[in-house]
Amino acid sequence: MAQWESRPESRSTASDRSCPTVGPLWRLVLTLVVVSTLVIASGVAVVRDYVDRQQELADERLSASASDAAFDMRMWLDSGYADASVMKAQTGMTQRYVRWLAGEDPAFPSSGLDRMESERSILGYDYAGMFAPDGSVILASELDVSAAVSDLCPGLVAQAASSDEVVFADRLCCEGSRWFVAWGSPMRAAAGGPVVAVMVRAVDVSGPAQDLLFSASRPYRSGLLELVRPEADGLGLLSEADDFRVFSEPESAELYTNLVESADGGEAGVRSGSTAAGVPAVAVACPVEGTDWLVVSSAPIDEIDAPIRSFTLWVTFACALLVGLGMSLGVGIRRIRMSRYREHVVNQDLQEALGVRERLLANVSHELRTPLHSIMGFTDVLLGGLAGPLNDEQKHQLIMVSESSKRLLALVDDLLDLSKLRAGRFLVSVSEFTAVEVMDVVRRTMCPLAERKALACEYVCQVPDLAFNTDRDMLERIMLNLMSNAVKFTDEGLVRLTVMEDGADHAVIEVLDTGQGIPVEKIGLVMEEFYQVVEPEYARRMGTGLGLAISSRMARELGGTITVESQSGVGSKFSLRIPRVHPEAGCA
Repeated sequence: MAQWESRPESRSTASDRSCPTVGPLWRLVLTLVVVSTLVIASGVAVVRDYVDRQQELADERLSASASDAAFDMRMWLDSGYADASVMKAQTGMTQRYVRWLAGEDPAFPSSGLDRMESERSILGYDYAGMFAPDGSVILASELDVSAAVSDLCPGLVAQAASSDEVVFADRLCCEGSRWFVAWGSPMRAAAGGPVVAVMVRAVDVSGPAQDLLFSASRPYRSGLLELVRPEADGLGLLSEADDFRVFSEPESAELYTNLVESADGGEAGVRSGSTAAGVPAVAVACPVEGTDWLVVSSAPIDEIDAPIRSFTLWVTFACALLVGLGMSLGVGIRRIRMSRYREHVVNQDLQEALGVRERLLANVSHELRTPLHSIMGFTDVLLGGLAGPLNDEQKHQLIMVSESSKRLLALVDDLLDLSKLRAGRFLVSVSEFTAVEVMDVVRRTMCPLAERKALACEYVCQVPDLAFNTDRDMLERIMLNLMSNAVKFTDEGLVRLTVMEDGADHAVIEVLDTGQGIPVEKIGLVMEEFYQVVEPEYARRMGTGLGLAISSRMARELGGTITVESQSGVGSKFSLRIPRVHPEAGCA
């Protein structure tokens, strides 16, 4: 048989090891400042990246818009070249003109003018004229624009007369209020012959250009497409919504002037400034191939920056939210730590108080045992007649003193056992025994109590030779406590003690009664110290409320557990499940 004593480690050591730390306040403040700085810096980096991407996207959109519009303008110019090329390849009208000069076709001026006007109207030109190589007018449109293009035609005719190809020219007319373009077609009476005449067709750029600009796609809702023509002392501007106008002072159209200078220098035509309407904008210029014209696509800075402002607002809100959450989390964690620290201090004080109480309880209980034994001894002497004869009343009173002393001694023993179990100083003595041996002890002890109440007691051992290697005294104590409770709270019926095998290593001991039972809401309390179930319809039972608490702690010392099943008015069943061999038996 082996004995040992399980002792917990020093309370101060375990307490110090698990003591929560709060940390200085400056550490929390520094952490919050660092985290806030990182969050703000990340937000600024995200916003900057978004701004760069939006600006690149604006440049791409404006560049694509300007490029598409410039291509459309070039296609329109090519259509004029195509018309002029068709006219250049025709010889019929030139031959009639030659015959007219020879006096052979007197109807030519009238019929030739009709044909020329018909073709002009069908093709959509504002002016058409047939000129001799020396610049004299042969046939001309009788329109108001004739005077407007009078300065454009002489140079164009001279150039076409000396060329085999269609020539092109544009010029500001009517003191810069109108902008005309013209195509000159050299005409011959026969293939390979000399140039006999030059056909000139002209059109005001404002009409077709505005149609093209208006129909082009917009990268932004308030964006503009404009056609710019550089001048020696300024520039001409044709907008989709305005008539053609000339800026003689570059300062009044600084944005367009910068775009023209960038295009001349071969730089990227992206600039910011104020449009002709005075609106701050970002603009991209794209040249029209074969000309010195520029198509300018612009968008207000406010519209480009609108998503940036919205995104910045959301990022700012998110950063503020994260910083706020971080601060709240930090403050919350510190409060939790402070609370845990205060709880730790309170627990320490409580443990110290409980330790003082346990020591006081153990000392007082120990000191009570000696006088109680003395009282019981003197009572037995008097009851035995060794001190002289006693009358019946004296015997009755001494019997009451003896019974009270025994109950008080049982209470003191329970308190001492509970104190030892709490402190982990209860000695476990391992020995080998059988279930039948323990049941015989319990039967001899409990039968007189059950007979007084006329209760039927049943003792069932399903495996008679079931062997144990554990603390016999503890197991008997648990079984006696459970049986004592069952008899105490059962007024009629039966109490049954059953020992059964549970697997190869465990055993289950059940105590079943048909007593008053335990309410469901109180089942979890019956194992607490000094707790007794007292129902209004039942009288208070004798006892201290320590039996089940001590039994539960002893069961844990044996490596087992006690479970309870009960129903009010029906009865209760307490089940002890323990290993048949104590976990520390191998240390013997």
